[in-house]
Amino acid sequence: GANDKSFASLGINEGDVVTIIGTRASYKGTAQVGGTAYLVSHDVAATQITVADFLAKSKDSSVRYKLTGKITNLKTGNYGNFHLQDETGSVYVYGLTTSFVAKNDKSFANIGLKEGDIVTLVGKRDSYNDQDQVGGPAYYISHEEGAPAVDVWAGENVVTYEMPEFMFTDYPQ
Repeated sequence: GANDKSFASLGINEGDVVTIIGTRASYKGTAQVGGTAYLVSHDVAATQITVADFLAKSKDSSVRYKLTGKITNLKTGNYGNFHLQDETGSVYVYGLTTSFVAKNDKSFANIGLKEGDIVTLVGKRDSYNDQDQVGGPAYYISHEEGAPAVDVWAGENVVTYEMPEFMFTDYPQ
């Protein structure tokens, strides 16, 4: 249909995360969403915060925070459960999805993250059985691949020592 000019009433600001449905088009060779796009979901912009500062916040289901850290203790499965560690501490992430959704849609496997990767995500301060966690579920923003494991048997990190010849003495039996 035609544009109903409702954009101003949606409360969307720069930095917010939106999911839309529209058709792919281009204008003078630049890709764009053409025609009228429809809003599927909207989440307000989140403030970047360290793990320690996140853990100091109180639980509030309406406030979301952006965290960046290394993935450790990655659990198997498609839910995206792991610990997020930065220079200030570690917190359990109870589910990570590809986009802002109300319930974990098991889309974590589509992201391709692995233990050691550095991930940026958005989630809310939560806890379960008195254990602090990032809840929501959290949703994925971006990542960098973690450093590959160092092969201790090859490469520049290996130190070679010259061993002197040993003298052997026969002892009587």
